[in-house]
Amino acid sequence: MNQQRKAVYNKRQILVLENDDQKIQELVFNLIEEKLKTDLKNLELRFDSIKEYLTSINISLEDEIIRANLKNSDKLFFAIFENIRQIYFSKEKDIENFNQITRSVALNILDSLWMIHLEKMEQLRDSVSLKAYSNIEPLVAYKKDSFVFYKDLWRDLTNYLLDFVIKFSNKDVIHQAPKSNTVITGNKDKVGRNDPCPCGSGKKFKHCCGK
Repeated sequence: MNQQRKAVYNKRQILVLENDDQKIQELVFNLIEEKLKTDLKNLELRFDSIKEYLTSINISLEDEIIRANLKNSDKLFFAIFENIRQIYFSKEKDIENFNQITRSVALNILDSLWMIHLEKMEQLRDSVSLKAYSNIEPLVAYKKDSFVFYKDLWRDLTNYLLDFVIKFSNKDVIHQAPKSNTVITGNKDKVGRNDPCPCGSGKKFKHCCGK
């Protein structure tokens, strides 16, 4: 648990203290890169499967590019990853302070998911003793489930961020009058379908990144 907390807080420190756009990009791209590589390892490299996967993450890739790279997962990964990078760079150019908006969104989501993780870990500690009745070593079960929950945290964070990068636009930016500072909303509780979206669009989660 201490190692998990240290890893999360290290990422959080970057988001809290870092105003370097390049480092924000690096953090986001590293998370997305790991997600794509993991997803592609678990996918059957068939045209229909890849098309379905790309649709699920709201990415459009030309059919010719998909077919040309079906036999090489590394090239397929690069094509998808580069597509996402170009979307990010395009929004960085078109949307004022996009990197800092992304930083705020990532921080809000990470805080929310960390609180959920802590709740799950507390429930796990309360229930782990029951594992002994199933001839399962409680400590082994605790470590195994804890690691699964930890992986879920980073998976969910990355999914939120990828969805945000794809969907966020200028019309979603909220300006605070009269100083016109960009406002990003969010809370540390689990995001409900009818709650404001953590990306700060002002829309309900189910109508924005939760589609």
